[in-house]
Amino acid sequence: MPEIGGHRVEGRGPGACEDYRLFGNRGLYVYDWKHWSGPYERIIVPTVPVRADTLSSETLALLRAVNISQFTFASCRSFPGADVERAD
Repeated sequence: MPEIGGHRVEGRGPGACEDYRLFGNRGLYVYDWKHWSGPYERIIVPTVPVRADTLSSETLALLRAVNISQFTFASCRSFPGADVERAD
């Protein structure tokens, strides 16, 4: 995926992981799990979020394998891991 904008760091941030920053530049929101204590917390917010209609069919097929009910990345700063399930 090409870079389409920048990103801003939120919460405790990505630490030294440059990949997380690159995901944000590609329009993806990034969440990280606080190991053993949860929840998932948003750490990267893209300045230009990617739109589903711009993604390849292969990428969309991968994303359809994960189901997060009642969820909007732009307005959700954190969520419990129990909200994530594999859609088979």
